[in-house]
Amino acid sequence: LEVFREPASMMDSKMPAPLLECIRNRRSVFPRHYHPNKRVSRAVMQRLLEAAMWAPYHGSVPPWRFVVLGRKAIVEMQHLTLSYYDENWRKAGWANGKVGQPEKYFAWRQRIENEIHTRWKSVSYMVAIIMRRQAGSKRMPEWEEAAATACAVQN
Repeated sequence: LEVFREPASMMDSKMPAPLLECIRNRRSVFPRHYHPNKRVSRAVMQRLLEAAMWAPYHGSVPPWRFVVLGRKAIVEMQHLTLSYYDENWRKAGWANGKVGQPEKYFAWRQRIENEIHTRWKSVSYMVAIIMRRQAGSKRMPEWEEAAATACAVQN
């Protein structure tokens, strides 16, 4: 097995290559960890999407699609979701299908509505990740398209 190495002049045993450093330090980040007054710029979001586009795939068209919502659209989407629950909670339930009494639904709803302007306030963008299956006679297995989409997300 041949290992690719940088020239000795560029190597430092205490400092890995910049890409390796990024990989070693990446972590899941949740809204409670966000900096409330720090926004992700449009340029940074575009660079993240560009990195995703460089993921490997072997079909004619990449299977991933991204829908990016900015702050205003995030709030609008959350209010539309609450409107759906307002109309359908008795049949469809809420919070992963929970069904119960009106007072429990309205307490849940109030908590969720408050989170729009508290918990989710510091979220700059919300990205929906979609896998679009290829059509036609040369359609590849679903797991391959899912794997390619996962690679795009990891990039």
